[in-house]
Amino acid sequence: MKNVSIETLDSYITQDLWRPTMDDVCDAVKSNAQHLQLLSKVASRIPHMLYLNRLSKDGREDVLGYILSLNLDWKPSLKHFHDAIFGGFEGALKFYASVDPDVSPSKEDSLRCAYVFEHWGVLAFCLERWPQYVSSAFKRLRTLRQGEIDVVSKRGFVKLAEWATAANIKKEEKEAAESSRTAYYR
Repeated sequence: MKNVSIETLDSYITQDLWRPTMDDVCDAVKSNAQHLQLLSKVASRIPHMLYLNRLSKDGREDVLGYILSLNLDWKPSLKHFHDAIFGGFEGALKFYASVDPDVSPSKEDSLRCAYVFEHWGVLAFCLERWPQYVSSAFKRLRTLRQGEIDVVSKRGFVKLAEWATAANIKKEEKEAAESSRTAYYR
């Protein structure tokens, strides 16, 4: 269906011969076709975060805005946020946060998975957007090792690297204070 005019596709849809999928829409968006008309045929609901992530990474705010305009009453749930964090879908996470800026994720497991699978962009976004969420989760997790901090810094997530370095220093100071207190009472 790639080299077919939008009018032909529209007639196929009208005759119920073909129903476009989000893959078709994403292909149309990539080729800069008349994607909004095609999108209107499938955007009666918010697409899966995989598509939202792809559209966000491609800088297609026009398409994301159009999807929202067709779904004015939609708000992301906490599950949407946690799934995006868990899966490392930074673009989808940013989209969800832009739609409902008042939501604050709470599941540390999601953040832990983002950490384990090195989704540094997601962690950096979470730290910037919800610093308390990241700080409380990392109290129970070990902080980033120096090698990980170097990788994070090289990838441009400077605030995350600075935060991890500061957290490591605080942790070392706390351990040193506890060690000296224990030695004092021996």
